[in-house]
Amino acid sequence: MLSDAPDVLFVPAHTLPIISPQNTVTTCHDIGFETFPELYSWKELAYHRFTMRLAVRRARHIITISEFSRQEMIARYRIPESKISVVYQSYDEELYKKTDWNKTSEIVRKYVEGPYLFYVGRLEKKKNVVGLIRAFRILKEKYQIPHKLVLAGGKGTGWEEIEQQIPLNPPLTRGRLLPPPLSDERC
Repeated sequence: MLSDAPDVLFVPAHTLPIISPQNTVTTCHDIGFETFPELYSWKELAYHRFTMRLAVRRARHIITISEFSRQEMIARYRIPESKISVVYQSYDEELYKKTDWNKTSEIVRKYVEGPYLFYVGRLEKKKNVVGLIRAFRILKEKYQIPHKLVLAGGKGTGWEEIEQQIPLNPPLTRGRLLPPPLSDERC
């Protein structure tokens, strides 16, 4: 990398290579691991802190996704304001095409009968899946909706607490817990 360095290296995450050129631009989405360290395992926390500090020190410029995240990073790491910019996330029509509803519902019917609410994402404490399960139970009890709650995603930090909620919430156990990973055909 150093002998034939690019004019600019763009790293779309805060994990810069240990050896990187001077003109490196990186994306740091947020610093939730600093704000809510209890939501991360000690390994995840150490990793994020190390890689973020390296990015702050070594990157020529940092991109983040919101003014809130920008201000948090400036305050936490004392980053000069000129070194960090906000670039809002966007939608790419070519990459994310609308799917055929008939095909989608045919796939869903393989796994779920009747109406459902669908959560897709890592099953971890920081995503507040426990809150979702509790809110769903209230929704079922108060409004007697016929829906099931379907959770799909990999197990993350705090999975054990989520797993404990499932038997405590009968409306969820009548739903489905889809195993990861979900292929494009299953989604």
